[in-house]
Amino acid sequence: SSGSGVTIDGALIKDNFLASSAGGALVHLATHTFDGSGSYVTFNTVFDSTKYIGYEIVTKDILHATDAQVLRLSFRASSADVLTSTTTERFAVTGASNSSSSIAGSASNPSGYFELNYSSGNQSGELAHSKMELYPHGVQKIAYVRGYRTTADGTERTINSMVTAMHNSTAVEGCLIASSSGNVTSGTVDIWGVSK
Repeated sequence: SSGSGVTIDGALIKDNFLASSAGGALVHLATHTFDGSGSYVTFNTVFDSTKYIGYEIVTKDILHATDAQVLRLSFRASSADVLTSTTTERFAVTGASNSSSSIAGSASNPSGYFELNYSSGNQSGELAHSKMELYPHGVQKIAYVRGYRTTADGTERTINSMVTAMHNSTAVEGCLIASSSGNVTSGTVDIWGVSK
């Protein structure tokens, strides 16, 4: 918010968080609520390597307008997309609640983006949730993701571990978060900085 917060015993509390100068490790940097009118959101200058060692990105109640889509994160410098053709190394372990033998691993090499959550649907209740720990500064840009979603038949699916890495020294200042195809009907994205 635009207010200055409240200081108690010398510690600033603002927007329900303890400021990093008062010992708070996480600083809330940005939020966005999807409303069906678009397929993406940009955070142009949310990353700052002088202040933060990494970031926590939380997605909640993501519902896509098109079936079987994923939220993707790509990097930006100033206000332009960068690293759009850089190879990403990805490995994930997934599981489903309707089968004890459904745990499986998969690897792929997408170009220019990290996946924020598990492929999810467009029917009521087919919501995706995730938490990404992102380290975009330096040559090795690395993300760890834990995700959860439900399907129309009530099956619950999880990503126990998804590790992605991109080897590129280009400095990044922000990101674009977008559906792999079509608009995002609803849900929220929040970004926190992990203070140095």
